[in-house]
Amino acid sequence: MSDAGIDVLLPHTQMNGGYLADYYYNNLATWPFYMSESQVPYIAFVGLPGDERSDPFLLGHTGGNAMDMGFYDPWISDRYLFGPAEPRSVRVEPAKSERPVSVSAEEAVALALHDRGLASGTIGIERRYLGVSVFERLVELLPDATFVDGLPVLDELRRIKSAEEIRRMEVACNAARHAHLQVQAALRLGMTGLDIARIVKTSIAQVGCDTDFVEVHANREGALLFCPNDFEIRQGESAAVDIGAKYLNYTSDM
Repeated sequence: MSDAGIDVLLPHTQMNGGYLADYYYNNLATWPFYMSESQVPYIAFVGLPGDERSDPFLLGHTGGNAMDMGFYDPWISDRYLFGPAEPRSVRVEPAKSERPVSVSAEEAVALALHDRGLASGTIGIERRYLGVSVFERLVELLPDATFVDGLPVLDELRRIKSAEEIRRMEVACNAARHAHLQVQAALRLGMTGLDIARIVKTSIAQVGCDTDFVEVHANREGALLFCPNDFEIRQGESAAVDIGAKYLNYTSDM
């Protein structure tokens, strides 16, 4: 970060924000979306200052995400909530946050950076994925800050995998392999792609993982069609099964 001249990394996607926090909660998404009752963008950020003397921070929405945050209790302990200001006993305390509740994610970010004396620093965002309206609001709230693309630094951070990351990828790979073996054992003429997809999803769940995707292309007609579909397996024709399993947000493709 110091080599790139970045004072704080501020990712918001599951891919990078989830990586830094090791917390893949539901409003860390590639694209922000709106909460219907407030029309506030349901988007969160993770802040990682370059100076180790400055604490990292994590954002969460006052909706159900606050409960998730309190239950999973990620390693980043300084948490800023945004959204409707509901009773502390319902929303704030479960998140283990003593910070004031902000109206929006952008205001929560500005508060967190002001608290750390970083409001005029260089901030690394995920420029490729951050919505224009969100970015414009950040610029408005932090007029003295300089915003740069933090994706090259995040890519560099992620290039070498830790032992825990490798373990998670191995679990995901083994889950996909287990599903393929279960499909091979169960495959019968007349089965459809939907039947095979059910076997895949059940098999992956049995070993404690999630299905990231499953594609079943049965016969010549189904080779290029959206799948899985209800085409039946026929004698003498091929069926291609493509499986992705997910474990703690690390995925396989087999």
